[in-house]
Amino acid sequence: MSVYSIANNVVENMKVKEATSMSNIAYVAGGFGTVKTALKILSQMKDDWGVEVLEGEEETYNVKIEDSLIISVPKDLWEEFAIEMFGNKINVKNMNLAKYLEESIVDCNKDLLRKVKASVKKLYKQKPYSIMERNIKIWRALFGATRFITTPKTCIPVESKIKSSKYLCKTIESAYGKDRGMLEMLLSALSKGKSLIDFDVFENYDKITGTVIYIRKDNTVFTYESSIDLNGKLTETIRVTDKDVLESLKESRFGRRNKNIVSPKGDFFTNKEFKNFKAIIQDVNDETNNRS
Repeated sequence: MSVYSIANNVVENMKVKEATSMSNIAYVAGGFGTVKTALKILSQMKDDWGVEVLEGEEETYNVKIEDSLIISVPKDLWEEFAIEMFGNKINVKNMNLAKYLEESIVDCNKDLLRKVKASVKKLYKQKPYSIMERNIKIWRALFGATRFITTPKTCIPVESKIKSSKYLCKTIESAYGKDRGMLEMLLSALSKGKSLIDFDVFENYDKITGTVIYIRKDNTVFTYESSIDLNGKLTETIRVTDKDVLESLKESRFGRRNKNIVSPKGDFFTNKEFKNFKAIIQDVNDETNNRS
């Protein structure tokens, strides 16, 4: 378990237990990591602690840290343990655990950073990113792609998703790697689909992700654009240059039209709407070919 998790779930329990009982750890060879985790927990309560070394049962020493922790150490492992625990000091009566608090903070930030990076990689598994990716696949299956165009001020362009996601993670680590508060807020925003507009790492972007697909189909040229802004809003548009296609779209009441730009009536295009769009284009092209 990470120190970050322990800090939230265990420290309060230890505070309650210290009035009635103590936590106990049995030291084993090479097992100072478990002891260190417990010391990191104590360090979050206060810096200075009283220490007693007492005779235990069955060839052990009991290292008692006030009324909060007892570490049972086999006598044949004492030297190994004492070097890790006390260094070169002899007859230690007090310990300052400030260095463990610093390590605890570092561990906490590393754990948060790992979770933030995982959330960035999982973006496309949650809505509306999953909807965008699905619709791009449907579009390409129906129309293909003559050319992809990277939209300006887009943090993670679809056509370079893996590379751009890694770059974003490095940027986040550089900006917030030592800032627990920012990491916690960013993690919450990413995992809950909240706005990212107030985070400095996104200040040069208008969109989290998106792409433009340029298509030349028979006699018609059009572009499909899909993007998600910093507030998590999905926007899809189809730009049409052919006047006959635009007129046919108007007659069939397809989508919402603003001059030569068509957008979905709902939050996003459906599979049925894409197929209807293809059918409209095909009908227009058939009529044009028949006239010629």
